[in-house]
Amino acid sequence: MAGEECRPHLTMPEMERGYPVLLVTNDGVVHFESLDALSRAVLANREWVCAAFAVDCVERSVRDVRHCVVALARSLSFSQEELECIETAVGEAVLNAVRHGQCTPGPGCINVRCVNEPDRIVIDITDKGPGFDPDIVPAPVAENLKVSGYGICLMRGMMDRVVFTNAPDGGANVQMMKLKGAKS
Repeated sequence: MAGEECRPHLTMPEMERGYPVLLVTNDGVVHFESLDALSRAVLANREWVCAAFAVDCVERSVRDVRHCVVALARSLSFSQEELECIETAVGEAVLNAVRHGQCTPGPGCINVRCVNEPDRIVIDITDKGPGFDPDIVPAPVAENLKVSGYGICLMRGMMDRVVFTNAPDGGANVQMMKLKGAKS
């Protein structure tokens, strides 16, 4: 399957105009010079199987990843409500990787992989930090509202499946799946 060529730990040097992207299509592998170039190609009705890229461990990466993943999801005919759920969940996952992944700020510290399956999109966000146990993260409590601490709850509420795993050699991965037309 072509999607097997698209690995979550794809490493490519950052290019001058943005993050390079690997896109696997039914016709082969295509390299794009930036997330914007990928977004334009996807909006131009390019069919895709898998996309992978790495972004810097900085907060501005949150916007870039959300923009790119939503463009990919939009090409799969998700509803506006589903796109908003995907955008929020992806933003929370990348923000958590930036804030808690404890990776050194620099190029390619957070890996993103999106897979187009017949009735869904599967999104992996992986950092190089120490990992964590999501079950010990306290759920938000309405009587004790805080400024932060809602990311895991939001991801779980907006996506159809969310799975957290830790790599033996370090790094946390969140895999999120959104079904087309399903109620979250």
